[in-house]
Amino acid sequence: MINLGTPTGGDSYAVGISRDGLVVGNSVTADGQGLQGFAWTSARGLVAIDPPDSGTYTQIESITESGRAFGFKYRLGGEGHATVWKAILSSGHKARVGDR
Repeated sequence: MINLGTPTGGDSYAVGISRDGLVVGNSVTADGQGLQGFAWTSARGLVAIDPPDSGTYTQIESITESGRAFGFKYRLGGEGHATVWKAILSSGHKARVGDR
C-alpha cells in the first residue's frame, strides 16, 4: 500500500487509476466544506487539480485508461458543471490543469 498524501490536509481517497499509473481522487478541504481533486504518479507525486479559489472546488469521479479525468467544478450552495480534464499533470506542485 502507498500513502498518496492529501493536498488539503483533510481525509482523501482515490477513485481511479489509468493504465500508465496516474491515480486520481479527492480530498476534503481544510474548511470541511468541499472537495479538492488530485492526481498522483510515482514520478511526480501529488498534484492538486484546479486548486480552489474563492469557494470553487473540484470533485473527480473517474479516469479513463488514456488519462482523462471526469468530474465537477462547483461553488458551495450553487452553480457547478461537469468537467473533463485532459492534461492532468502540468508543471508545478499545485498547477492548474490545462486543456479542459
